[in-house]
Amino acid sequence: MAAPRYIIHLGPMKTGSTYLQRCIGTTRDALLENGVYFPAELADAQSRVVHTSVLAAVRHPPQYEAVRRKFAQLNSSGYRTILLSNEFLASLGLGEIEKLRELIGAPDIRVVFFCRRWTDRIPSMCFQKIFAGGTHALPEFFVRLTGSRRSRKEFDYALVWDHWSQVFGRENLLLFPFSNFVDREQDVYQRFCQDVLEIPPMPVVTVQGSAAWASPSPAETEFLRALNALHAQLRP
Repeated sequence: MAAPRYIIHLGPMKTGSTYLQRCIGTTRDALLENGVYFPAELADAQSRVVHTSVLAAVRHPPQYEAVRRKFAQLNSSGYRTILLSNEFLASLGLGEIEKLRELIGAPDIRVVFFCRRWTDRIPSMCFQKIFAGGTHALPEFFVRLTGSRRSRKEFDYALVWDHWSQVFGRENLLLFPFSNFVDREQDVYQRFCQDVLEIPPMPVVTVQGSAAWASPSPAETEFLRALNALHAQLRP
């Protein structure tokens, strides 16, 4: 029995990963009918759409063997394609990516990276920090982001591509033009099915709460940042 083809969605963060994962979870049965298995046994127990155990196994040796056994079962399951998704995989270092390849243990592994233009993604990243209580304005945030090689990896896509290409080969790295599809008002999930999974379009998904994922206006963001700064000053 041939081993399945693996497709790993890396994210990164703030490139529509939550929307994609919820669409995948909603259409899980339809995907399986088209030969694509999205393994719940590797996913977060609460969401069932983020493969947290894969990341944990790479970074925490005690969890490695249990997850490796699950991959061994998947490799002999007869599924044609197995889809994995976790936006935090984009932060793995070179050695961790090599460990991931060993963990999966299959020869055909393809990686997809969602490319969102910096002028959209970096303000969205800044707002995410502010939403969590941060007080840095966008210029300050950008300076901190570009201040070291480690932080540059958050937005310098070439650093990520280089490591994944070294491990899996450039021919197995697919760059998904997220911003282009959004500009054309095309559904990202439908294009993912067509261009990455190479299957017919899935049923159209209406994801609850998706409108709340959009970043607010610059004025609203600055207002929240100022409130965070005021709160920090007033704290005892």
